[in-house]
Amino acid sequence: MQELTTLPDSLTTGPLGILAPLLMAAFFFGGVAIDLLLLRRRGELKTGWQSRIAFLRARPWTWHDALLVMASLVMLYGIASALYAIGGETSPDTTADVHPASLIAETLFFQVAGLGVIVILMRRRGFTWRRAFGHEGARFHRDALQGAGFYLAAMPPLAVLSLTYGMILHAAGVPVAPQEAIDIFISPDTALWIKIYLTALAILVAPIVEELCFRGILLPIIARHASPLSSILLVSMLFALIHFHVPSLVPLAGIAAAFSLAYIQTGSLLTPIVMHAIFNAVSLGVLLLFGEMLV
Repeated sequence: MQELTTLPDSLTTGPLGILAPLLMAAFFFGGVAIDLLLLRRRGELKTGWQSRIAFLRARPWTWHDALLVMASLVMLYGIASALYAIGGETSPDTTADVHPASLIAETLFFQVAGLGVIVILMRRRGFTWRRAFGHEGARFHRDALQGAGFYLAAMPPLAVLSLTYGMILHAAGVPVAPQEAIDIFISPDTALWIKIYLTALAILVAPIVEELCFRGILLPIIARHASPLSSILLVSMLFALIHFHVPSLVPLAGIAAAFSLAYIQTGSLLTPIVMHAIFNAVSLGVLLLFGEMLV
């Protein structure tokens, strides 16, 4: 990996050179405005906090369910990793030492099969989506809109947290490199269809599976045995750790905490799912714009 000290020409000249910073500023200051609004309403939000925590703890999931899902995912991860290793030859479609078919087999198998395990468990337990995760069909648009709002609200503190963590890593001499999937995504040698596939996976599939597991199942269980703050911190750290990437550890824990707070506040898992999807979509958009700086 090689660091560039200047921005690509496409980002410093022409309409894109003006539009990119304007969009970033709009995201940041839009988030600041929402944060100020939430601060003004903090008394109202605090009043209903205990009832929302009680609603979270009333979810029907048990430790047995969590262990079953966890064991299934570990097994699926082992199978997926084996599929990934089988295709360990370099492909002309990517710069990574893996064939694209192996990449697809590993990611799609793990995500889709993991979702299948949760759906089967829900049917065996007789859980409706509303009972298990709090969403009502009539609230779809409201929950989705709240997800967008909570995402914007999370951006200013997350930007500060990420910048601070990055400075600490730099001072400690810790090398900062992208995750392998990101390395593949930003490489100019990666085929377009692989980038499209990774984009669809990151925006449409991963947010659902990860939110079902961490916020939907694990958070309510832990919240019955620990304080809300401890539960949020623990689940957020677990979420960050499973990505196996030290440079992303604290930022991922930070955004995961925002997902948990949004779930508790709204009572609907759709809200953090939308937040997660927007977060991944914006992150990929930034990579498309600034990825040249990382190659």
